[in-house]
Amino acid sequence: GPPFAPAFIGVVYGAKWENSAAPVSLAAYLAYVPFMAANGITEAFLNATADAAAVRRHAAFTLVLSVVYLGAAFLAGSRLGPPGIVIANCINMFFRSLYNSLFITAYLHRTGISSPSSRWSWLLRALPN
Repeated sequence: GPPFAPAFIGVVYGAKWENSAAPVSLAAYLAYVPFMAANGITEAFLNATADAAAVRRHAAFTLVLSVVYLGAAFLAGSRLGPPGIVIANCINMFFRSLYNSLFITAYLHRTGISSPSSRWSWLLRALPN
């Protein structure tokens, strides 16, 4: 995981890379993987169940978020280097997953699969114990 990134870089690539931004970038990337996974799963559900209007809303949201991400990645990258870009992408994936989760919650409620009192229970059941 992220704590072992510097040791991994040192063993595989040597001291030259161990003392660069590579270990921090790898650690940030390893933290990024769960964000990508959550977004992939929730976005797949949205695309499989959404009607045309919901797909258009999602596309508009994604477009706006992409523009915001470009600015954030530029700022974070210029201040933090490569790890900043990965962190900006983590934030981007978080907001995409949140949008998708809101859609899923509304869908499950609208179809009667989930009651209002258990609106977020699907998410709690999806999380590891």
